[in-house]
This record gives sequence, C-alpha cells and structure tokens, in this order.
Amino acid sequence: MNIVKKICWVFSLLSVFFVPSVMANSGVYAGGPVYIHRDYSINELKNSGFTYVIVWTIHIDSNGNMNFNGEFPLVENGNYVGNSRYPNFPADIASLKQGTTSINRVEFSLSGWGSGTFANIRNLVNAQGTGSGSILYRNFQALRNAIPSVDAINFDDESEYDVGTATRFAVMLADLGYKITLVPYTRAEFWTALASNTNAQRPGTVDRVDLQVYAGGGGNNPCHWDFGAIPIYPGMWSNEASPASVQSRMNDWKNSCGHKVKGGFMWLYDDFDNSGRVQEYSSAINNVFPPVVPPASGRAPVMRAFGDCHQSGWEAVIPPGHHDLSYLQGLGFVNDGLSSFWLAPGWKTQLYWDSAWRGQELFSANSQGCLVSQGFNDQASSLRVTPNGDQSLSGRFYIRNRKSGLYVDVANFSQDDGGNLLQWNFHGGTNQQFDFEHLGDGVYVIRSVVSGKAMDIDGISTSNGANVHQWAYVGGDNQKFIAHKEGQFHQLIALHSNRVVEVANGSMEPDANVQQWDNNNQITSYWELVPVR
Repeated sequence: MNIVKKICWVFSLLSVFFVPSVMANSGVYAGGPVYIHRDYSINELKNSGFTYVIVWTIHIDSNGNMNFNGEFPLVENGNYVGNSRYPNFPADIASLKQGTTSINRVEFSLSGWGSGTFANIRNLVNAQGTGSGSILYRNFQALRNAIPSVDAINFDDESEYDVGTATRFAVMLADLGYKITLVPYTRAEFWTALASNTNAQRPGTVDRVDLQVYAGGGGNNPCHWDFGAIPIYPGMWSNEASPASVQSRMNDWKNSCGHKVKGGFMWLYDDFDNSGRVQEYSSAINNVFPPVVPPASGRAPVMRAFGDCHQSGWEAVIPPGHHDLSYLQGLGFVNDGLSSFWLAPGWKTQLYWDSAWRGQELFSANSQGCLVSQGFNDQASSLRVTPNGDQSLSGRFYIRNRKSGLYVDVANFSQDDGGNLLQWNFHGGTNQQFDFEHLGDGVYVIRSVVSGKAMDIDGISTSNGANVHQWAYVGGDNQKFIAHKEGQFHQLIALHSNRVVEVANGSMEPDANVQQWDNNNQITSYWELVPVR
C-alpha cells in the first residue's frame, strides 16, 4: 500500500459455521499480527464485523520465490515451505471463514510500495511465460494446493504498471481459480486497461477495486474513477480518520455515486488490532453499506424476529451471522422493537441493547415468546445467530437411526466421489464408520473411514429430498453438519440448508436411502452416535 508506510511485515487476514452467504462490503488489510499474534488476531478478525480480509503482503523475488513481508518464507521452487516457520498458517487462514465469523472472502495481497514484486513478475513472464512449466504458475499452484481457502489475489502494483505482463499474470491466476482485486491510487489508465483486458479473456475475474483514498491517494475521489460494472470500494487509513469520519465520508460517496461505490475498506488492522476500534471501524462501513444477503435459495429459516409478544406484529427473517442495526433494518427489523422470536433447533442467538454488539446482552438457545421477563423487550439493536451443536463429539462413530435401528452405510464400500449413503444392517465394517471432525460451535465434517471422503449434500441442493452421499472435502457448507443433541440422540443439520439428515420415507428397510428434509422433529431424523471401540 502507498504510505510513508511500513514496508516491514504487515499482513492481512481474512473466515464452520459457515460464512453467512453475504456479499463482501467491508474489508480490512492486515499484516504480521495475523500469523505473529494468532493467539488473538484470528478470533478478533472472525468477530470483527468485516466481511473480507486481505492478508498483506506477498513479495515475489527475482527467482519467483514468495514470502510474506520479507519475513515469512511461503513458496520456493514450486513447493509450499510456510510450515517451517508458521505451521498453523494454512489452518488459521481456513478458519477465518469457518465457525462463527463475519468473514466470507479471504485474499492474499501482492507487492505494495517499495517492493520489486511486479518488476519481477514482468521479467519472469517475459522470460518463461505463464504456462504450467513456468515458476510463477508452479508456485501459485503450490500455494493454491496448500491454502485452498484463499479466494482472490490482490494487486497492489505501485511502480511497474506494465499492462501486458500484468494481464497475462492475472489470466494465469484466473485459470488457477483465483479472483483478482485491484488496489490503485494513481495511473487510472493502467488499472482500467488491466481490468478490461483481463475480463475480456476471463469474464468476471476482476470483481472489485479497492481504491486508496489516503496517504499518496488522499486526493482521490471514487466518483471520478470508472471501472464500468466493477464495484469500487474506497479505503481509509485509521491513522488519518476516526470511525465517525470514515462513516461520514463513506456516506458522502454513497450519496454521490452509489452506482459505483458499493463498500469500503480500512488500512491497517495492525494499527488498531487488539482493541475496541476493530468493530468500530467495521461498523462505520457496514452502517453505510450493510452486508447484502442473496435470496435464501431454499434455505430453511433459522430465526424469525417479531415486534410483539407471542410471535406476532412485524416479522423479520434473520439469517445466520453477526448483524448490526443497519443490516437488520434492511430485513424489516425495527430498532428497539423486538419482543419475541422463533429459533430453529441447533441455533443460538445473542441480543445486544446497542449497535455494533455492545451494551447489555441476552443469550438464548431457544425460542422466546416474550422478552419482558428478561428485561429485553423493545431493547435490541444488534444480534448474532450462530450454530449451537454438541461440541464433544470428535472421534469415530457408527451412526444408528433411532427409528429403524439400522446404520448409515457407504454403499458397496465405495471410495468414489458420489458413493451413496443408505441405511443397512450392522456389520461393523469401515464403510459404517465415520470420523467426526469438530470445526467449532458444534459443527462437524463427517468423513467415511473407508474412503476418507466427507458426508455431502448432492449438488449443494437446499431442497427437500436432496441425496446424501460422499465427496472429497472442499470446505463447502453442504459438507458441514450441526450435531444438535436431544437426550441420547442427535440430529445432523446441514449447514447450507438448515435441513436434517433422515431416512427417506421413514423406511425400516435395509437399503433405504439417506436424504435431507425439513426439520419436523420426525423420529427418522434422530441418530444414535455409537463410539467405535
């Protein structure tokens, strides 16, 4: 980034629960604290209210080797070497979008002011191209394999501005599965050409522009930049702007050119980490650009809020996530107007008197018919809705249906993607054994022992009757299940759909299929988890 700034290490970070399916609206660039102070930074960022994080910043040497901030070796000669310094780093980056979190997009940034990264990229592209044998391709493929949770590569070129090689490099990254974010502060003609040329070859690759409006870019006005349909997110520096001034300027830009400006970001987490200002800055942006939740696409609701006791009056359907006042109001929620709510099994909520998750709070894992007795009637201004599963299950289990007494079974001992799950008589084979890996909040990846593949809802479907089978784990919410406990039994609730795993048609027969369905408290949706001895 351009500042009279630290080119020393500074890193950005980025989020089983799931990430609420929200479009990223508020971002933060974060440096060294992400890996150096992981004891607090990971959880702080997950609870920050920011919806995307940029891990800042990767430097690329003349030989193509990659490191963070000249301090943390990352990839060398086509091999990921980061574990030698920070072995928790891949898992930490993945966890930013897992469990209870506001983050739904993670990016790694390249270069920054004073770095020779883009000069080295230019020289390497001219010398070797960008094919599968080039060092740039091999190194980014190694990075992709080691840390697949990274969604985008963030271009912070502040010196070279070579459209031809930058475009070839961006297209190579697109073919590896990355989106691209541009981070300009000057030379508009270069950045618009790079965006246009890249998207002409790989449509949709450049999908956001983080415009620097601080330090060397302090005179920028996002309304004067034009990237067509690509949204612009202006960024401000905490050393130059308070949360109040950030909110004021963001609001001015939204009012002046809201057709271009769709969100904002903060530079630099390292300057306000481990403090209350983290949520203050995210709220300043989110209050102007509340996170947008796409249509539920068939997801069963997890929370309904009501304006009167006994679930009457105004109603707002609340999705999972951390929701501040401006976002809630967009759903029809009335500030200081909540009197009752319905909560689906397997979920919990925390209500707060004030916005930005501050003030007196109330925790509940059950529906509430009237909040008067708890002293919370007509008080709530922000809230969180998160999974509430049994957190004690890590281990290996047989999964026995409460109604039929039969066991979940991978048909024919299949080791293939798409191998079907059904119920069968007990025989104790490895195709009836499942490892439960706890991701947080009682959410699990459930892996077949015979194949190592994860229980998976076919096609990421949210529909009743969608098949349950096995698939290689890729981190999707259709491969994550809340283990909701009632007595000695559990329901397995698919995170992406909020529907339960059950035996089709309540069948008592071996070979009956396993599917997802609405949670009607049906007995066939309850399972006894029997430890494998």
